[in-house]
Amino acid sequence: MPPRLPLAVVLSLLCAGVSGCASYSGGEGATQRVFIGSTPPGAGVAVDGVPCGVTPTRVDLDRAAEHDLRLTLAGYEPHDRRLRPGVRAGFYGNLLLLGGAPVGMLFDVLGGGWKGFDGEISVELVRLRR
Repeated sequence: MPPRLPLAVVLSLLCAGVSGCASYSGGEGATQRVFIGSTPPGAGVAVDGVPCGVTPTRVDLDRAAEHDLRLTLAGYEPHDRRLRPGVRAGFYGNLLLLGGAPVGMLFDVLGGGWKGFDGEISVELVRLRR
């Protein structure tokens, strides 16, 4: 009689083979929640010209598009940054799944989890010169 694998091991292997690492690590869906912070805190945050609150805050970004970020705070120079999505590191984690890699990568691509932004953006604002 051949040795039997414990049910927990079999279920874990099945789950790993049908989910993608990038999706599993917080990358599911068309949008991604990104933390935006500043030193000092309290800067106004605008994404693509739309006010989104003050730092520290979290914003939901369309992971398939580039975005213009602007931070403003009285007494400090405005900070502008172009946010470009890239391939998330978790996408390559699928290769660790050995036989599950193609399935996991496909799951990430179909679910949108393969592409995204750094999960945290921290900005040191520069005082205005007088």
